[in-house]
Amino acid sequence: MAKYAKPGSCPNAKYPTKPQYIEGYTAFCDNYMPVTGYYNLHTDDTLIANSPLIQADGSTARWVFKISIWTSNSYSNLLVNKYVDKDVCLRHFGAMLDLGGMGRDWCTVDGMFVAGAKGNEDLVAFKGGKNSLQIREIGNTQVVFESYRMRV
Repeated sequence: MAKYAKPGSCPNAKYPTKPQYIEGYTAFCDNYMPVTGYYNLHTDDTLIANSPLIQADGSTARWVFKISIWTSNSYSNLLVNKYVDKDVCLRHFGAMLDLGGMGRDWCTVDGMFVAGAKGNEDLVAFKGGKNSLQIREIGNTQVVFESYRMRV
């Protein structure tokens, strides 16, 4: 197991910065959610797109934004749908920054600091994450929001 300079450090600078991640999920929600109303998501329908994001080291990587419905085996034969609006999209992708754990979902890049910050504010990079919204009416069924680096 690799040792990093301090707990929560990134293994490298190959992750998008927090502002880049916010820009990426905001563009995804702007492009795929109706301005008014809802996107009707079904169990057999996954909403997925990728976007180039600038990483902490200045390089670019394709980043995936995905919304799907997960059901337990007992409900796998049902066609479940859920209406997702732009606000829900923004909230659940944004929550990954707040709910995620240091070192797991996001990390600090050693030796890199936020430009213009007072003092040495560590540059935060997003490693990827998953967040879900329980659909209470239908047993163990969830709308799942995921974001991760595209595997090439």
